[in-house]
Amino acid sequence: MNCTEFQDYITAAVDRRLEESIMALFLEHTAHCSPCRRSYESERNVVALIRTRLHRVATPEGMAATILKRIALEDLRSTRARPPFLSRLLHAPLTKPAVVFALSFAAVVFLLSRSGSDLPPLPDPTGNDMISQSVTNYDAVLSGGIVPQVVSDVPDRVRAFFDGKTEFPVVVLVMRECTLVGGVLNDFHGAPLAHVMYRHGNQTIYVYQACRATVLKGEKLHLPAEALQAIERNGWFSGTTPHGDAIVVWAKGATLCAAVAPMKSEHLMAHLADAGEAGGW
Repeated sequence: MNCTEFQDYITAAVDRRLEESIMALFLEHTAHCSPCRRSYESERNVVALIRTRLHRVATPEGMAATILKRIALEDLRSTRARPPFLSRLLHAPLTKPAVVFALSFAAVVFLLSRSGSDLPPLPDPTGNDMISQSVTNYDAVLSGGIVPQVVSDVPDRVRAFFDGKTEFPVVVLVMRECTLVGGVLNDFHGAPLAHVMYRHGNQTIYVYQACRATVLKGEKLHLPAEALQAIERNGWFSGTTPHGDAIVVWAKGATLCAAVAPMKSEHLMAHLADAGEAGGW
């Protein structure tokens, strides 16, 4: 484990949420890296101070979900370039513990002072081309126009959110090196749609899902002929968006999926194929 990985795990280690094997590597790193060890000890001290000096109170109903949604919104707004200032600041070894505590307190005060306005609605893209809608929606995810209605990195929880609300089974992938963020449900001219978001480092992977039969009818939604032919021939279709992002379209039973991410098509396909055993292809 290197120093960058150590800083990614430090909060989970303090909260005792690391798997035993990863925790062993984490502690091994502290044995020979004094800066990381001091960072770990500092965060442990901050958490211990909070636990001994602050009294627990009941969280107002809905506040936890609101905080998670706003965190997810800020996370998904990160650009295709370097991570935003806040992310870089939180990963700085000497400032992370104090900043985390200060930001957590400030977030609670800020949210309690607001009236709780609704999240922005999903964009209404022109045309019924599934690929064009996927690209439009991906840009909306990055800009904050689309935020998760359910925020969780647990696949079963996200699946439960969609259960019974679509005409097709929603595919929630389990991809190595990727973290599930959450999902959104809406409809386009009466056709239910599912949207699932993931994080891969500082990149966002967005998956648009629709009923395969509905798309094949071509009335409410459709795919270009070349995409349909490629899926029938190869099982998938890949291309590049106007921004240079990758888009991959594939069918999974009654579900038609389109994934968009700021990476090469072959890299995106590798992530999706890697999730095959968990329900990807």
